[in-house]
Amino acid sequence: MMVCLHILIFNVVPHRVKNYKMTRTILLACLFLAFGKVANADVSLPKLFTDHVVLQRGVEVPVWGWATPGEEVSVSIAGQSQKTKAGKDGKWQLRLQPHAAGGPFEMTLKGKNSITLKDVLFGDVWLCGGQSNMQWTLDMLQYKEADTARANNPNLRLLTVSVDLDYLPKKDIKGGRWDVASMRTVGHFSAVAYFFGRYLQETLDVPIGLISSNLGATSIETWMSAGALEAVSAVQKRGGRNGGFRQKF
Repeated sequence: MMVCLHILIFNVVPHRVKNYKMTRTILLACLFLAFGKVANADVSLPKLFTDHVVLQRGVEVPVWGWATPGEEVSVSIAGQSQKTKAGKDGKWQLRLQPHAAGGPFEMTLKGKNSITLKDVLFGDVWLCGGQSNMQWTLDMLQYKEADTARANNPNLRLLTVSVDLDYLPKKDIKGGRWDVASMRTVGHFSAVAYFFGRYLQETLDVPIGLISSNLGATSIETWMSAGALEAVSAVQKRGGRNGGFRQKF
């Protein structure tokens, strides 16, 4: 749609088209279509929710996304269905009732359109974050599972978050998808996270979901929000130097 606007602005205006009303009508039509598409967006989920996702067992699970403002949205899984409405900004969020470990299930999201996630499990979800030592993959270690059956574990799921940098939290991750642990997928995953998750899965005998979000040479402060930093006494003592941080961002 933006291509349409670009062509009109740079090709029609320089030639001084005589039929101004027709040009204006076409331009307004393109604007209407462009902004109308935003105002009537399909119901959607962040990239954190894909096929093979693991949802935390035993607690209320938040599910969120975007839709047309005021649109009714429902999420159904494992015999329960929860509903909400998108706010004026198009954002919505609801909570699924606690569920025991198990699966697989299908999770269906419905609004004006529908989305179905397949092979969804309830289990324990862990965020694995750190520097280069956490970023180091099994392939980098040249490690290969001797036991193929052990590597091909449908109850161990892996999500590597694409590297992205910003001063403020973003509404969605840059990229990533949930993969079932297998000889094909584990090689590109954080080695520390994999061994940790494998031990938990074999010990607890419940599905384990691992989210690997790492970046070498980063300090802990870069992973913290302004509010979290302000609660640290060492940062408070430097208030004169950093006092304007929250106002700036």
